[in-house]
Formats: sequence, C-alpha cells, structure tokens
Amino acid sequence: EEEFVAMWLERLEVQRSWAVYRDGELGGLVTAAQETPVVAVAHCLFAKRFWGHETTLPALRLAFGEIYRDFGVSKISSLAFEDNLQLIHLVRKLGGEKE
Repeated sequence: EEEFVAMWLERLEVQRSWAVYRDGELGGLVTAAQETPVVAVAHCLFAKRFWGHETTLPALRLAFGEIYRDFGVSKISSLAFEDNLQLIHLVRKLGGEKE
C-alpha cells in the first residue's frame, strides 16, 4: 500500500497542466507527463474559437519550453489524427516532425 502511494506521488512530480486563457476566457488545456528519462507525452485541447496561431502557438511554445526545462527531456511525443492537418502544421511550426 505504501509502495503504491509512493509510486503515484513520484509520478505526480513529473506531470504538469496548463490552462490557456485569452481575454479572461478559458479555452485550452495542455497536459504533459514524463514517460521516460528522455521522453514526455503532451496532449492539448483547445476550443474552436481559440484555434489559430494567435493563441495556440504561443501557448504551446510556453508549455513545451517548460516541459523541456523542468522535465529535462529531449523529446516530446504527441498523437494526432492523420487528417488533422492544422494541428500537424502547428506542431511543425514548433519544430516537431512525424515519426
């Protein structure tokens, strides 16, 4: 039991979440968890009215920068549907590539 709790407390230390606001309105969420010493997995969700480079690109740049710095990883992994070309383009603007 103590071992289980310790495992989850340790895991919480390598998880982060960011709320994305614009003009006082919540419209996005970015989450990340460290999976290995070199890889973190990130997920993002934005309301459609927040889509576009005005909000999503700066929010992801900020969150990803903190992930690299705070987790000490060299890679961020994320999944996208292959027809979600807007997200794929956005990730490429951040320096991401398809694997």
